[in-house]
Amino acid sequence: MDKAVRENRAANGGAGRLTALQEPQVSLRSRIIESLRRAIETGVLEPGARLVERELCEQLKVSRTSLREALGELQAEGILTYSPTRRLSVSVISPADAENAYRIRGTLEALSQVPGALDTELPPRITEIPKRDARIEP
Repeated sequence: MDKAVRENRAANGGAGRLTALQEPQVSLRSRIIESLRRAIETGVLEPGARLVERELCEQLKVSRTSLREALGELQAEGILTYSPTRRLSVSVISPADAENAYRIRGTLEALSQVPGALDTELPPRITEIPKRDARIEP
């Protein structure tokens, strides 16, 4: 019997059970997204910078399909935008948008410290939306 198998059985009380994974698997798409976010946060990719898929694939050493999935998610989050000429670029945030984001974040952080402040019931219009969607059949 292999030494690793014996050690595994000894660690698990003699049973041939698998040991728990130490680190969760992270998808390639998630790793690409994290890499692009970090590049934007650190200024490697500046606001307004044009993104060329071919160059990004070469730099990240990933396939175009995986890159496109990641770019689509970042675009949906508003981090990337398509220009009218169909060019992908890093979104530019205006000073007013940045100020509003910080105001909202500050308000939410303050509310999160008040017990029960965020436990309020949703307005009726918002609670009706899932009911309407439930009636839609695929």
